[in-house]
Amino acid sequence: MLVPIDYADAFESALQTLAPEDRVRYTHTRSGKRETLAMIAKRYGTSATVLAKVNDLPGGRVTAGESLKIPEISGACGTR
Repeated sequence: MLVPIDYADAFESALQTLAPEDRVRYTHTRSGKRETLAMIAKRYGTSATVLAKVNDLPGGRVTAGESLKIPEISGACGTR
């Protein structure tokens, strides 16, 4: 995220007032049969790398029926 230098201090101060759980919102989904992390990421407008990191999937593999956290982007959410 790029913040204009004139607003950097105000932005940083405002960010410090947010509780950690308010900084990023998540939706949840379950992976389907033969569904890859890349397929899920595309559906929600994010990357497989982000999903692997958020869900602590070191190998980047997901199993059918696994519950995944999906970070929401500007309050928008993909189709389920």
